[in-house]
Amino acid sequence: MSSSAYSSSSSSDVVPRSRKGGWTYDVFLSFRGEDTRNTFVDHLFAALTQKGIHMFKDDKMLGGGQPISEELVKAIKESRWAVVVFSKNYANSSWCLEELSNIMECHGEMKVLPVFYHVNPSDVRKQKGDYATAFKTHEDKFKDGERDKVNKWREALTAAASLSGQHILPEYGGESAFINRIVEEILADKQPSGSSRENHLIEIEPRVDALISLLKLEATQEVCFVGIWGMGGIGKTTIARALFNRIAHKFDGSSFVNDVRENSSSKKDMCTLQERVLNDILGECHGYKIKDRDQGAEVIQERCRRKKVLLVLDDVNDVKQLEFLAATREWFGPGSRVIITTRDQHLLSYANANDQYKPALLSEDQAVELFSRHAFNKRSPPEGYEELSIHAIHHAGGLPLALKVLGSFFRGRKANLWESALKRLAKTQDNEIINTLKLTYDNLDETDQQMFLDVACFYKGKHKDDE
Repeated sequence: MSSSAYSSSSSSDVVPRSRKGGWTYDVFLSFRGEDTRNTFVDHLFAALTQKGIHMFKDDKMLGGGQPISEELVKAIKESRWAVVVFSKNYANSSWCLEELSNIMECHGEMKVLPVFYHVNPSDVRKQKGDYATAFKTHEDKFKDGERDKVNKWREALTAAASLSGQHILPEYGGESAFINRIVEEILADKQPSGSSRENHLIEIEPRVDALISLLKLEATQEVCFVGIWGMGGIGKTTIARALFNRIAHKFDGSSFVNDVRENSSSKKDMCTLQERVLNDILGECHGYKIKDRDQGAEVIQERCRRKKVLLVLDDVNDVKQLEFLAATREWFGPGSRVIITTRDQHLLSYANANDQYKPALLSEDQAVELFSRHAFNKRSPPEGYEELSIHAIHHAGGLPLALKVLGSFFRGRKANLWESALKRLAKTQDNEIINTLKLTYDNLDETDQQMFLDVACFYKGKHKDDE
């Protein structure tokens, strides 16, 4: 094998090609067991697992002592990342070297992060010191026809050790800081589970950027509460989820609590939400069991007040929900951010939010694109459906949820069925749209509900542009 076989990139920042069906594992972990299994690798494995990173750790999954198998090669090929921990005795193992050779053959489709654990990267790259001694043994063992195998291992080591990575030495400080950097780098790259759905989001990036600006992430000693408010179906949850996926890796712990209103109707439900917050932020291994809401509030405050936390409370409609989940800034450590989505702007005043964001309705062009993606899986209507699409879009009024529901409803239906459905829609709206938007009305108090009905009836029959 020529030296160019592993030269697809000079850095670990290769962007893997998209694989049909995705990756089976987020990270394949390669290491010399006797050097690091019960120390650095054990801590790294625990830290990555706690963050939801799906790992392949060969001694855990297959058992040590076996010859390198097709199953292990398959695991390498189906991993998005390989973290290779080079230690003093790594090159003594023909298993490790063969594993590394397979990893570097996949470099270009996977990212490779070398970790130099108490060894000099130059010694690994040039096979000097302990690595030179190990290769002298291999060359004595594998002679004649098997010499190509040893050369292949040398090339893999040189290529891997030429990538940017982490160099860990005792004099550089504690290992936890290096582990945190590795975890953050992998989390920043990891595709969120909902990313396939985000292909249909319109104008999401500018909205997320606006929110990030309000969060002031550079203020690392402050705790900030930010609210996202507006009517039901306008996209508050969608924007909050996209934001969460983008920045969660920057925090010590994170939790996205969806449908707070729906899931907190009883004391028991609230305890369940508190358990979720604690287990999300601190790790499922703690297995928190909360039996009393007041106790749960105390535990959240006690366990989170020294941690940099990202907490999203989605669809909050009662101040009591905040009292038990995120009552004050003092509950969370410096740099923490709490995001609240709600239909009730007044609730954000109670929470003393640092800032507020109200998503705008989609413009007509944006509405056409969102509707078309759900109706036709295209950015615009095909020939023969232009007028029908505009007619359908006008029923949604720029509301993202309504556009998605309508687009999905019409998908695959012929034009003549659209016409009859639109006539019915003019008389009675789709139940899913009605039920969703009705929540906004139901959450108003009795006085505001009556005022809403008065206003609605007062303008009945008038043109929207009439003064």
